[in-house]
Amino acid sequence: MAQAWATLLGLTGQHLLFGDRLPDLSPDRVRLMKKVSPAAPIRPFDLFPSARLKSTFDLKINCLGRAYDVIGVFNYDERESRVTRVDFKALGLDPARRHHVYDFWNEDYLGLCEAGLFLEIPPAACRVVTLYPEDPVPVLLSTSRHILQGWPDLERFAVNRIAAVLRGASRVIAHEPYTLTFGLPTMAPAPLR
Repeated sequence: MAQAWATLLGLTGQHLLFGDRLPDLSPDRVRLMKKVSPAAPIRPFDLFPSARLKSTFDLKINCLGRAYDVIGVFNYDERESRVTRVDFKALGLDPARRHHVYDFWNEDYLGLCEAGLFLEIPPAACRVVTLYPEDPVPVLLSTSRHILQGWPDLERFAVNRIAAVLRGASRVIAHEPYTLTFGLPTMAPAPLR
């Protein structure tokens, strides 16, 4: 449940106020706080009123030439697991285009999916997945620093499509592990013209 609350705050850019005595927190709880700090300058909006709790959040990110979606799927039931279909077309993605799928909290690459995927969400929990369009060059799917996976921590990022080289610089926390996760191409590069 703590992870679900941290996710909700992280994906909606809410101001963070931690009232716990930090020295008393377990390392897992401190890790959750680090993954959503600092709060990102997100201005959430929903064009349609909701009579119930919103179970899927889609954050569209376009930063430093990286355009991707971070999806948060929530299960508010405290007793039962739930399976949710993430429909790419409903998210405004091209359902005919394959997307790399990366599970942020579980640090797991789920593969390339076309049209959508099914996620099992434990009781009172959430799943956060990144959807990044397949490309003929390697793509940076995720960074481990923040739930937004590159937006707050990447300072520079460039792709040389001809040489299939990625270059960048990140702002990280000293002595903290930092992992970059890449999606490798499975499609042939387009011929040069």
